Amino acid sequence: MSLESKAKRPDKYLKKHAGAEKLRVAAYCRVSTDSKEQASSLVLQEAHFTNSINGVSVWSNSGVFTERVTGLQERKRIEFMKLMKLCEQNKVGLTLVKSISRFGRNTLEMLQALQKIDALGVDVYFEVENLWLHDRKMQVFLIAYLALAQEESENKSQNIKWGVRRGFETGTSGYADFACFG
Repeated sequence: MSLESKAKRPDKYLKKHAGAEKLRVAAYCRVSTDSKEQASSLVLQEAHFTNSINGVSVWSNSGVFTERVTGLQERKRIEFMKLMKLCEQNKVGLTLVKSISRFGRNTLEMLQALQKIDALGVDVYFEVENLWLHDRKMQVFLIAYLALAQEESENKSQNIKWGVRRGFETGTSGYADFACFG
């Protein structure tokens, strides 16, 4: 399904106004690990958004930013920082993202980034949730989604740590077989 048919509020971004430049559109794609499945997801996200942007005649492609990195720390997300810089330089008017959890998982940092983007006049469309940043009614839902994304990440981390600890306690940990030098 195309962005045009899925989005509830596409008209603002799909019609070219007389004498207006094409809308500069970027996309942000992220996965959190180097696993084969996530690498495949990243390739699919990149292709989907490239095709979506190039498929709208009144849009200009400002770039598709992809990275394999955790969404918890913005400073480690080089491609995200590049996207933010382009937004600051007024080279992006709309950013497409697969889902809120792909945008980031640290509630405070992502809220700050979204407030900054919003203040710059850049809109963000979260495809899975069908949310637009500039839709004020949706900002309450956006905050809730961000908090849930961070909580999900923290729960996964706790589950992995518990599994490693339990493996050591029961003597079944694969880590116990590694030689430690130093």
